[in-house]
Amino acid sequence: MAAGCRGRLAAYMGLGKGFEIREYPVPEPKPGAVIIKVAIANVCGSDMHYWKGEQDMREAGPEAAAQHRPRAHGHRSTSWAPA
Repeated sequence: MAAGCRGRLAAYMGLGKGFEIREYPVPEPKPGAVIIKVAIANVCGSDMHYWKGEQDMREAGPEAAAQHRPRAHGHRSTSWAPA
């Protein structure tokens, strides 16, 4: 299914820069994995605090602080696994 498929995400570009809608190639799933089709994605309160500059990403821990921009937010979703 993934061969040649493209996905979209709202990429957070950093404080004061907002979001950009970006396309990316969908990778082939590894053995035993499935591709999930997301219908709706939303952000949580912590994501909003980072976006508004009310919380420093470094406070979320070294892994979060080390992530490069752009960053994909929206880990709360309604999705399904197409057959």
